[in-house]
Amino acid sequence: MAFADYRLVKPGQFEPHEHWYPKALNATIHPLVNFFLHLQKERIVQRYCHLHPKVSKTSLLQLLEYRPKHFLWAGADLMHVTSEDGRRRMLVIENNSCPSGQKSMPLADDNQEEGGYRLLMERTIKPYLQSRKETIDGGLAVIFDKNPMEASGYAAAMANAFNEPVHYLSYHFGDDSKLKFENGVFYVKSGRTWKPIRMMFRYLTQQPWNRLPVKSQTHIINPVIACLAGGRNKMLAAKAYDFLIPNYHHWDSKSLRQ
Repeated sequence: MAFADYRLVKPGQFEPHEHWYPKALNATIHPLVNFFLHLQKERIVQRYCHLHPKVSKTSLLQLLEYRPKHFLWAGADLMHVTSEDGRRRMLVIENNSCPSGQKSMPLADDNQEEGGYRLLMERTIKPYLQSRKETIDGGLAVIFDKNPMEASGYAAAMANAFNEPVHYLSYHFGDDSKLKFENGVFYVKSGRTWKPIRMMFRYLTQQPWNRLPVKSQTHIINPVIACLAGGRNKMLAAKAYDFLIPNYHHWDSKSLRQ
């Protein structure tokens, strides 16, 4: 289908066929993957430590319980690798501050037709906004520069989760026809009126720092600081990995075992 550059998405407009590839929409999730997705954190820690007895259960649980201040919505690129002595590992290549993949993920529960789109809104976006003490009076928005199939899915799920209309619009560098930033607040042009936005879910993947400020009264998820810190700035991310792991570019079998 064709996706508009701007539209007002209202509650009740989520249509699964618009936000998943047909192959994924008609697929059945693997039972083992589904089982893992429904495990409690304590059970995950218990099973992992059973396979890796030297790992501290307390430390691992603390990692899983940690809640970032800025980087709320993240994904990771993984690579399945094998060391020279045959040890198999999943290697983290990088983190992403605008992860894609919902459109390719089969439903974990056939009775929840909004799938991961709605889960993200209910478990991350909605609690975040409810916890903010300083929130301006304004609407909700989803902005994107690619992947409209997923971006529109998040907009429709947001409208349902908050039970209010959501401004859904494309936003590219140099285009201020529908979105502007004044006195710390973002405004979306709806008809002939500029509407203030209290929270904006962004799906900007191409140098988002050339359009978004580091600080604003409008809550932005993820804030651009997450991208500058490495979520999309790959040069900075590579430097961070250099600091984190000595001789990062020269791993051997011994370092993989560690």
